[in-house]
Amino acid sequence: MSIATGKGIKSAKIIDSELSDEIIISKIETLPLKEGYDENLLVYVMNEDNTVEKFVVGKKKHADLKTGSAFITEVKFNAKSKFGANAKYSFVNIGA
Repeated sequence: MSIATGKGIKSAKIIDSELSDEIIISKIETLPLKEGYDENLLVYVMNEDNTVEKFVVGKKKHADLKTGSAFITEVKFNAKSKFGANAKYSFVNIGA
């Protein structure tokens, strides 16, 4: 979406950075359901130094996610966002 649109301009004021990178998903687990929350996945990502990093993402948006090559997108929000300074991660398999 172009930042020239109304919503884009509003979003641009709260987004500090957006970065995409190619990664390897080594494992995906469904987390236990908590009352009042949507179902989540725990995604294990293999780093270049062979360490594993874990990310929690929504199961609805990532229902078709599989292990293997994928892109991760990180959006960093500043303190002006609704929930304060934080980051959001999303994944999409390569070739999907």
